Amino acid sequence: MRPTVPSATQQHPGVDSAEIRIRFRHLFDVWDKETVMCSFPHQIYNHWAYEKIVGLGEPAIPYMLGELQRGNPDIVRALRTISGESLFQGQGLTTEEIMDTWLAWGEAKGHVPTIA
Repeated sequence: MRPTVPSATQQHPGVDSAEIRIRFRHLFDVWDKETVMCSFPHQIYNHWAYEKIVGLGEPAIPYMLGELQRGNPDIVRALRTISGESLFQGQGLTTEEIMDTWLAWGEAKGHVPTIA
């Protein structure tokens, strides 16, 4: 049996899904803009906006999946962190295959990809 996951309001008391959407969009746009020219993963994934995206937790997963659909693979690490799942064990997959696998994972878990 799948464990019950707290809703957005349970994880973030006083914050509704619209607020999560707005926060995600703002943080993602800042993160994307400020790291687009970065070549080193530590610069990309230690950025303050990325850390705040991860801090949004499970309520942000549909928006992360939406970014995958839009072709933004850098969000995969946040999905892995929030979900606690590692879908690949040293397999040599392309970026597209990785994104497709995460989208399939999201569908299996009942997450509908949503553009923020």
